[in-house]
Amino acid sequence: MPQPELESVFAKAIELSFDCIMICDSEHNMIYVNDAFVNQYGITPEEAVGNHPSVFGCYGIDESYIEIDETIENGDIWAGEIQVQTKDGHPMWCFQQICQVIQDDEIYYVGVQQIITKVIELEEKLVRLSNKLDEVRNPEYQQSLL
Repeated sequence: MPQPELESVFAKAIELSFDCIMICDSEHNMIYVNDAFVNQYGITPEEAVGNHPSVFGCYGIDESYIEIDETIENGDIWAGEIQVQTKDGHPMWCFQQICQVIQDDEIYYVGVQQIITKVIELEEKLVRLSNKLDEVRNPEYQQSLL
């Protein structure tokens, strides 16, 4: 497949992805977000482009933005779970990967987020149910029912 045709196929794949995809410039400001990003965050592309991703408030990152930036600027991939906020303030959990891409002497950063809010909520519910089951299995609890 010729290169221009392949590029249009990749562009379509990015647009159709259920994962949130952002591309940032060398200053870490967003220059592109896909439709999934727009829909999940409840924003318009114009509200995202030109801003640093931190405008969405990232919580639960073990490392500071400086450490993340150092990781990706060294050419390594940063990956981790983060909690962000949608435009209307609702928390949303994501698994995110960020890497540096150098093309034609220009530096870009590509971030891909999988929304894992439901998974996190189900894990928390499972832990609560497991704790309750442990409580019910406790002989002291069973004795108290007699």
